[in-house]
Amino acid sequence: MEHVVTEEVLAAVGSDDVVVRPLLERGAREAPDDMFVRFSDGVAWTRAQALDAAYRGARVLRARGVRRGDRVSLFLPNGPAFLAAWWSAAVLGAVIVPVNTAFRGTVLQRAITSAQPRALVVDPALADRLDGQALPAGLVPIAPDDL
Repeated sequence: MEHVVTEEVLAAVGSDDVVVRPLLERGAREAPDDMFVRFSDGVAWTRAQALDAAYRGARVLRARGVRRGDRVSLFLPNGPAFLAAWWSAAVLGAVIVPVNTAFRGTVLQRAITSAQPRALVVDPALADRLDGQALPAGLVPIAPDDL
């Protein structure tokens, strides 16, 4: 069976039903203690904790100059840091640009440069791959623990 999203379907879905910030806020308001996400290492967040992480990270991104519509590159493996960075950017209305963690050298440089991000959230274990790379002027690197 083919699944087609028609104009009728789109019209029936409000933006608050599909935009990350309202989804996080509504979930935290309606069921703050419900388990929202559990990671393979056993770390788990409730809906309220997820929203707190998003707001905390959004404050850091804003203080570093990220605004609505800006791009934030995420050079992070899957896991809690990735979700926190994604949700933090979404709270501000920024756009995430995931960068493949297998990238190195010129491919990595081009991926970041072509995205023209305002900020780059980079896992400390991957940070050495950025050494010697010509990254965009004014790019703000951010460690995930800072979010």
